[in-house]
Amino acid sequence: RVADLGCGLGLDARAFADRGLDVVAVERDAVVAAAAEVNLAGHRGARVVHGDAVAWARARVPAEADAVWLDPARRQVGGGGSARVFDPEAFSPPLSVVTDIAATGVPVGVKLGPGLPHEAVPAGAEAEWVSLDGDVVEAALWFNAAARPGVRRAARVMTVRGGETTTAQLVSGADFGDSPEVEAVGEEGMAGLVGAVLHEPDGAVIRAGLVTDLAASWPVPTRQLDPHLAYLVAPEPVRDGLARAHRIEAVHGFHLASLRRWAKETGVGRLDVKKRGIRETPEEVRRAVLGGAKPGRRGGAGRHATLVLARVGGSRFALEVTPLD
Repeated sequence: RVADLGCGLGLDARAFADRGLDVVAVERDAVVAAAAEVNLAGHRGARVVHGDAVAWARARVPAEADAVWLDPARRQVGGGGSARVFDPEAFSPPLSVVTDIAATGVPVGVKLGPGLPHEAVPAGAEAEWVSLDGDVVEAALWFNAAARPGVRRAARVMTVRGGETTTAQLVSGADFGDSPEVEAVGEEGMAGLVGAVLHEPDGAVIRAGLVTDLAASWPVPTRQLDPHLAYLVAPEPVRDGLARAHRIEAVHGFHLASLRRWAKETGVGRLDVKKRGIRETPEEVRRAVLGGAKPGRRGGAGRHATLVLARVGGSRFALEVTPLD
């Protein structure tokens, strides 16, 4: 029996019911609760309770629920609009209420925003960041039997292609800040990167603080571009679904005037820009670099190039790369 506390329209509750579980969905808004009843119609073992979810949990968990699921509201409504809130104690219900429910010993899962700060993750909980097609869509906290044994941090990367979903995962039992150290390329090693492969870890890996854990898990020698940047360098592409790979074709200094000459001389007409540790936005760089560039003679729109901008040590670089994925 799963209690979906603050069930909203009941879509999560319906997913539980589709798995054959008994569900009680609690919602305090009468209109929304009525909509949940419509969405759960025809699902045996599923019922909607119109009432306050926190009060219901305090009175009936664990007696009437074997597990609890929550998706707290993360917006405050007022003044004719709504605003997103980021303090877990400002959620509805607050994260402290979730931990109180977990203290009863029942398995608990709670869906939160991907910007959840590491310091807000309660002790003993598994924190999992989830991305879908390259976008980090949520963080989930799992307590008690809902948490995987020995897992403190996790990244789940889901990709949909042609109706098929593939999933890649990375987990660590170490606490936040206790990831392994890996060698850094540093300023002195930048010139020797041509021909190597730059890997851009998925956002879920980055949010979970698992960048160097990812490097340590790979079967090839892998370095971090800079200790403060989420870029990894390896001699060959690693295709585990957890990072995007780019072949490094050239390493330039990050000087807009010289990059503008490079674009003109090599016929760049389309430019993708990625960055880490650089103040300028990709849009600003793209406008500055292509402003004086003329389309190449072939292809009409000119050559399609990709630059990765990064501050390594005390210098700024622009890596010309070819995406391999």
